[in-house]
Amino acid sequence: NPNAASPCDAPSITCIAAANGTIFVGGTFRKIGGASRFHVAALDATTGLATVWNAGISSSYGVNELAISGSTIYVAGQFLAAQSQTRYSAAAFDLLTGALTPWNPQVTSDGQRGEVRAIAVSGATVFLGGYFDNVGSQSRSNLAAVDAVTGQTVPWQGDATGRVSTLTIVGARLYAGGE
Repeated sequence: NPNAASPCDAPSITCIAAANGTIFVGGTFRKIGGASRFHVAALDATTGLATVWNAGISSSYGVNELAISGSTIYVAGQFLAAQSQTRYSAAAFDLLTGALTPWNPQVTSDGQRGEVRAIAVSGATVFLGGYFDNVGSQSRSNLAAVDAVTGQTVPWQGDATGRVSTLTIVGARLYAGGE
């Protein structure tokens, strides 16, 4: 039973991912599966109870998207920090332990945190879509590609003129949708 998270009127789950008998959920909640978890949680697939895994997201806006690749789960939304470390709107965690990885693309808009609404992973590249104008120190408008380990931008540049809300990869093509 999640509790409401400001500025939302009611708690919600906006994304779900699953791996190894665990269901990962993201959204706008402060409590879920019998534990305090801000905006992202790992739940036992059988009992529905929260596991010890805790991303420690600090935000009042929440998590929009989750993507699992190998032993990493990528979390995207509109937040400032994870586990008390600065992470602007995108962070990566060890899938089993919940430990924050060094991956840090630093997504910003006008010098403040941006909003990442979509993630797609292909091999060594993570594609980010949302509402932002910079990733790291590189100018990227609403669509960017970063290294899956370091979070550094890669030469690919797919700038979009409006907010990107969804991404999917089919073969060697990235499809983006939004405004």
